[in-house]
Amino acid sequence: MHPDRFIEQYGGRTYRKLRPAAVYNAPTTLDGVVAFVDQSVVDEIAALDSVFTVSAKLRPGARISPTVDLLTSPLRAHLTADDDERLTADYERLTKLKDDVYHLA
Repeated sequence: MHPDRFIEQYGGRTYRKLRPAAVYNAPTTLDGVVAFVDQSVVDEIAALDSVFTVSAKLRPGARISPTVDLLTSPLRAHLTADDDERLTADYERLTKLKDDVYHLA
């Protein structure tokens, strides 16, 4: 709203992107009780070149419901890569794997 004040306050420093990055809060349409978390799928996601962290938020016995906001996203991943192409490829793979993490009772 006031870029001139921002420039004054921060001495004219500007943001310089060091490398592409993203946070992916995976949506789901699953609805039920988690029977188990498929750790091999979580490990496959974690092994993607650009994945820095991955967190399956739910445990067996937890209720999983269709995502309506960030708090109801059952999986989060932080990604970073040297180039946009690697980040995009891993993001696309992650979107295909996300629904295989949780198996319902």
